[in-house]
Amino acid sequence: MRRSLVIALLAVAALVLAPAGPAAPDDGLPDVWSGEWPSQLMPGAEALGTLTWRPIRYDDGVALLGRNYGGKLFEGCPADGRTRFFRGRYDQGGTLIACTAGADAKTLLGRFDGNEQLRSGTFEVKLIREQGQPLFFGQYFEDNGVTTDWCGVLDPASRRLVEADTAAPMLELGRATRAGRVATVRVRAYDQSAAVRAEVQLRRAGKTIARATVTLRGDGTLRLTRLRVPGTLRGAFAVAVRARDAAGNATAWTSARLRA
Repeated sequence: MRRSLVIALLAVAALVLAPAGPAAPDDGLPDVWSGEWPSQLMPGAEALGTLTWRPIRYDDGVALLGRNYGGKLFEGCPADGRTRFFRGRYDQGGTLIACTAGADAKTLLGRFDGNEQLRSGTFEVKLIREQGQPLFFGQYFEDNGVTTDWCGVLDPASRRLVEADTAAPMLELGRATRAGRVATVRVRAYDQSAAVRAEVQLRRAGKTIARATVTLRGDGTLRLTRLRVPGTLRGAFAVAVRARDAAGNATAWTSARLRA
């Protein structure tokens, strides 16, 4: 009886004294970026639009390192891997990927994939004021060599993005190609939900000629969707995608031309 008790006590002690598993590289790093940041050019204070940042899982961020993003590789994150990753959306068009630097995570480094008005490029922003309304200052380095100074302040109400899923998924519509009567659409989604439902449409002259509903993973995994193109139709087509997450947040339509 006594021997059984000793064995039980030793087993409990082993559980208590066993070392904890290794901490994730972003454990303990503060999140000072999640939310919406109305921004402006400097020094003229011209309105630039709003950036929305949302954190993503560490492994998902690591998977994006070294990949082409807007024409160049996403790189430059801390060599020791001690960083927190974010996805961003620019309300004027385009998306961003970024990682933090420093123990305070107040520096954000990353890439923007560009839009019709602004070339893709690399950026570095620093949080220079935390009290009151947080303020950042940054520089944007367009891939053609132009450097732009900019700044922005956090909309305090938007911090709820960290606490609850109140934001629509971020969609990335990649190349859409056609081979014969089959159109292939490449799309990703980033969201707090594990899965996102997306509607994919093939359009011509404003009319929907094919559609499909697919499930996308919220971690940005690429999904290829194939739609049948009516054999009698010729000429230019467009692809449109919209998505809704588990919390009911829906995106607007995102469109791209179909390449023959």
